[in-house]
Amino acid sequence: MLQSLTNRQLLGAVVVMVAMTAVLIRPEIRGYDGAGNFAYLMSLLGDGDFDFADDFLAIDAYRGPATKMMLLPISPETGKASNQFGIGSALFWSPAVTAVFLMSSFFNNDSQIGPTPAYAWAVALSTAVWTASGLILLLARLKRQFSLSASVLASFGIAVSTALIFYGWLHGSMSHGVSFFLSVLSMIFFERAVQMRTIFALLALGVVTGLLAVTRYQDGVWLIAFGLVLLFRRSDSGKLRMDWRTAMLFTGGAALVLFPQMIMWNYLYGSWFSGPVPHFGYHEKALQWWPVHLLDVLYSGRGGVFFWHPILLVGLVGLVRFRGVFEKPFLQAVFVGMILQLYLIGSWSGWWGGASFGNRFFISSYPWICLGLGAVLHHLIERRGMRLAVFIVILLSIWNAGLLIQYGLKIVPRSGEVVWTEIIINQFWQVPLALITYVLAP
Repeated sequence: MLQSLTNRQLLGAVVVMVAMTAVLIRPEIRGYDGAGNFAYLMSLLGDGDFDFADDFLAIDAYRGPATKMMLLPISPETGKASNQFGIGSALFWSPAVTAVFLMSSFFNNDSQIGPTPAYAWAVALSTAVWTASGLILLLARLKRQFSLSASVLASFGIAVSTALIFYGWLHGSMSHGVSFFLSVLSMIFFERAVQMRTIFALLALGVVTGLLAVTRYQDGVWLIAFGLVLLFRRSDSGKLRMDWRTAMLFTGGAALVLFPQMIMWNYLYGSWFSGPVPHFGYHEKALQWWPVHLLDVLYSGRGGVFFWHPILLVGLVGLVRFRGVFEKPFLQAVFVGMILQLYLIGSWSGWWGGASFGNRFFISSYPWICLGLGAVLHHLIERRGMRLAVFIVILLSIWNAGLLIQYGLKIVPRSGEVVWTEIIINQFWQVPLALITYVLAP
C-alpha cells in the first residue's frame, strides 16, 4: 500500500507526523466519549469483566463534577450501566494501554487503572499514531494518481484544515482518529476488492469496514454503501446482475467483527440487536424518519460541515468535476456512503455532535473527499503552477486555525447556537486580539 512512495518520501512523511504529534498532542481522557471508550479497557484489565458501574464511579471521582458518567442510563433489562460507544477504539488502544498496565503492575505493584496521566498518554499517543498512519496511507494512495505536490498539499489540507487536527491530536480520547485510519484502509481495500474480487480481498474489506462500524456506529453506513456497490454488477454484455457471492463474502468478513459487539450489546442490554440503546432507545425523538436538519448539517454555524471546513466542499466539487479520473465503483461508493451519512445525521436530534469542533460525524468521509481535493490541486498545479494551490490550502488552514482558537478559548459556545456572522466577525477581531494578548502576556 506504500509502494507509490519512495523511501525518502516515506521517511519525510513520518518525520512530519512525529513533529505534529510532539507539538499538538494533549493527553487527557475527557468527556462522555473519552470515558466511554476507555471504560472497556478499564473494566477488562481492572476487574476482568464489562460491568461499568464501578469504573464510571471511579472516573467520576477522579475527574470531579465536570462530567458524571453515572448519569448515563441503567438498562432496565439487565440492570447494568450502559455504554453507548463501540468497542473499536479500545481494540486499537489496547496494545499501549495494556503495556502501561503491565508495567505499573510489575514495577509499582499497582493494578489500578483509570484516567490518570499515564493512561491518558497511552490513549493519546495511540490515537496520534493511528491518525498519522491513516494520513501516510492516504498520501500513498493520492500519489498513485496525482503528482507528489498535489498529494502532499491534499493530505496536509485534510489534516490541518478540518476537524482531524483536533480529534487526531488535541482530543485523542475520542474515537475519530481510529475511525479515520480505518476509513482510509477501507477505501484502499474497497478499490482492491472491486478489482480482484478474491475471497481474501472481500473478507478483508468486510473485516476493516466492520471495525469502522464498531468504532463509530454511524459509520456503519459504509457497510451498506460497499455492500450495494459489490452486490450490483454489470456483466460483459452491459446487463445489471446481482453478484451474491461477492456480497456474501464481504458480509461474512464484517460479521466476524460485528459479532463481538453484538455479544456486548446482549450482555449490557439483554438483546443481540439492541444497538446503541442510550442514543436511540432511551431518548424521545432522538432519531426521525426524515432528515429535517439536513441544511443545518451542511451550512449551519453550529457545526455545518461545509461552513466550518470549506476545504471539504472543494474536495466534493473535485469528485464531481473530475469524476472521469476515478473508477465508477469508487464514485458509487463515496456518493452512496455520503448520502447515507447525510440522511442519518440530518435525521438525528443531536446533528451538531454536542460539544464538537466542526461536525465530527463526517470524519470517515475525509479520505474519499481528499481524493477529490487532490484532483482539484493537481489540476491547478498543472494549469497555473504551485502558488494558487498553496495559497488555497494555506488560506483554508488559517480559517481552521481561527476556528480552533474560537473553540478552544470558548469565544463561541462549544455546543450551543452559533451564527455565521458571529464566527466571521470573531475571525477578524477576537482571534487576532487573543493572539496579540497571548504573545504580549508576561
